[in-house]
Amino acid sequence: MKNEKDKLKELEHQKRELAPALAQSHLKNLCLEALIEGVEEHDTVDVKKTFGQRASKKSSSKFKKRS
Repeated sequence: MKNEKDKLKELEHQKRELAPALAQSHLKNLCLEALIEGVEEHDTVDVKKTFGQRASKKSSSKFKKRS
């Protein structure tokens, strides 16, 4: 019986540690989605569809950082 109580306490402790981490991860995800939406609206580029694709030489200058 004591073993079950110890296990329950350990699981409750893990839950208390993981709940804030999950909330923080969820907020980060929401912020990143909002950022992507803002970039897509501003630049009229579908970031989700073009992620990981290499830009052609003609369009690569379009995506260079502005100084």
